[in-house]
Amino acid sequence: MKNTLTLLLLALSASAFAEGSNFDGAYLGLHGGYDHVYSQGADYVDGNHSGYSFSNELGPGLLGVFGGFNKTLSSNVLVGIEAEYEFHKGDRTSLVKFNGHPDTIGGNTVKSESRDAASIRAKLGYIFNENRTFAYVTAGYALEKLKNTYTDVLGTAGNDPGTSETNSNWFKGWTAGLGVEHFVNDKISIKGEYRRSGFSDETDNTPMYGSIQHVKFDSYNSLRLGVAYHF
Repeated sequence: MKNTLTLLLLALSASAFAEGSNFDGAYLGLHGGYDHVYSQGADYVDGNHSGYSFSNELGPGLLGVFGGFNKTLSSNVLVGIEAEYEFHKGDRTSLVKFNGHPDTIGGNTVKSESRDAASIRAKLGYIFNENRTFAYVTAGYALEKLKNTYTDVLGTAGNDPGTSETNSNWFKGWTAGLGVEHFVNDKISIKGEYRRSGFSDETDNTPMYGSIQHVKFDSYNSLRLGVAYHF
């Protein structure tokens, strides 16, 4: 993220500004779309993998707000910065696995829920079609919140049946992609965007099992369609 912003500032300082385009200045918008992500975890006791694990496939919907600022450089090149905050509708409950197979004897479950996400990104692209269409690449820093609820359904770990523990973590990582934006009138634009993201691993504490869970989000693909108002 730091390197991306540095390159953006260098481009702004080294290039002559053009007269501008419809894309110049601040804007706000709404978008909706599709995302695909896996929540996965492995159970460790005293630093050793116990053989228990879980995997939940999440998605598919998202809804968010975004805003940013653009500036046209010479030769129809445009640079910008954009931030977004999103609500993701993704949850799934599955049986814990033992050595890769569903543990139907223990009957323990994990419910994974993905709700909040955010990013801040640089944009770089080219304006064409009489200054009404903008094709770009984008990359930056991303966050996504994951909540995992661990339930000892049958009480096989020495707990009362139905005992649960919940952990929430903000996963930190990167996001990068490409998109196209087009003005439908002097103030309103529509856009489509594809992105791929990746996040660092986190840890959930599960004292009811006497263990910890090494949890990760797999890199995922997302698509967004949005509309923006340019000031």
